[in-house]
Amino acid sequence: MLTQAAGRAGRGNKSGKVVVQTYSPEHYAIQHSTHHDYVSFYEEEIEARKALLYPPIGEMIQITLLDEKLSVVRTRATELANTLRQACEGQRIDILGPYENGAAKIRDMYRLCIMIRGIDLSNLKSHMYHSDIFTLPHIYIDVDPV
Repeated sequence: MLTQAAGRAGRGNKSGKVVVQTYSPEHYAIQHSTHHDYVSFYEEEIEARKALLYPPIGEMIQITLLDEKLSVVRTRATELANTLRQACEGQRIDILGPYENGAAKIRDMYRLCIMIRGIDLSNLKSHMYHSDIFTLPHIYIDVDPV
């Protein structure tokens, strides 16, 4: 995106200038973008994605639970996270959370999220599909969230 923004800074024969504010000017994305080094950026980014099991190497699922009462959403999210951990035991799958993602409360509804990361989540997806807990209201599933 940095390179794309920089490309829009100038028009025709007029040169442009890009100013980037960041706490991490040494980050590889900034450095490689500055030097238009797409290959090196890709190589570092794909290694990071391998280590973190991020797409396209791994799969991710974000589950968001909502309720009007914080105690209810906390209990449901904790129980669901524990159930998922048991279902994934012995597999290379990480269950993160529950945690607040962004605003903790929107339109009088408290929100908690659970993130699932792994190389192959097909068995877990099947387990989730057949589980009654995912038929409850106010549970949202986002596969490979951005």
